[in-house]
Amino acid sequence: MTLHNAPEHPRHGAEICSFVFAGDISGAVAELAQAVAATTDPRQQGWLLEQKATYLDQIDPARAQETLAAARQKNPAVLRPLSGVTYQRISASAQQASAASDYLSRIYSDDRTQLRVGFEVLLDALRFDPSQTAVEAFEQAFCNLGEHLGFAAQRPERDIGSGPDVLWALGDLRYWVIEAKSGATAGYIGKVYANQLTGSTLWFHRHYDNSVNAVPVMVHPADRLGKDATATAGARVITQATLDNLKDTVRNYASALAQTRWDDPVIVDQLLTGHRLCAGNLYSYTRAIKAA
Repeated sequence: MTLHNAPEHPRHGAEICSFVFAGDISGAVAELAQAVAATTDPRQQGWLLEQKATYLDQIDPARAQETLAAARQKNPAVLRPLSGVTYQRISASAQQASAASDYLSRIYSDDRTQLRVGFEVLLDALRFDPSQTAVEAFEQAFCNLGEHLGFAAQRPERDIGSGPDVLWALGDLRYWVIEAKSGATAGYIGKVYANQLTGSTLWFHRHYDNSVNAVPVMVHPADRLGKDATATAGARVITQATLDNLKDTVRNYASALAQTRWDDPVIVDQLLTGHRLCAGNLYSYTRAIKAA
């Protein structure tokens, strides 16, 4: 098991090292357990649990894998356990505005400057760019965008190794199954990308029951299929033009938020409605995928 360069908890790092140097792996494991309990940051807890799993692997490999699975639930960036990760379904709040208000208040508190900067950093990452770094940043930003708008969001392909790049739960049993091909440069949607969207849609229906409605959505600069590609039923695409439209709308929404109180769900609801960013409006930022 390879350990990431995980940040040690400042109150426990020295103690952990002393246990390790003394050959007391159990002591290091116990100290890391205390470090996990001492923080409420899920990302930090994940790193610490991963470190704990590394030490546990020397004395109890089975327990180490269980700990690594727990770490992965806290922080998807840590190592994936050998047995894989159990998929955790998501569902959206019944009230989009309340969920958005809660999320924004938790992330930005009441700092208007931080809110403006946070939105701008997110929107800057939502661009077509073939570099791998930009592609990864796009997927994370699109996931975060969903949360900023009051939806539940996750990245199944990254988190568990299968499923769509991004999944949004919009509420009222509605979902977007998203394949983000922001690194694409071709003037058409090729067979491989089209098949990936179909596969992700099938994955969704294996994990969610028939009571829900899923819209397959691809982010791609083109809206037309290649000659040998077939789109899954009901598939939509977010092109350069519709992405720019969405970004402009979100930027205006953020500017309006910064002038008022985002801790008030009533105000947030008015702004979401006024800027056409409610779940029912999102379809307008997509296009039908055209045949070759």
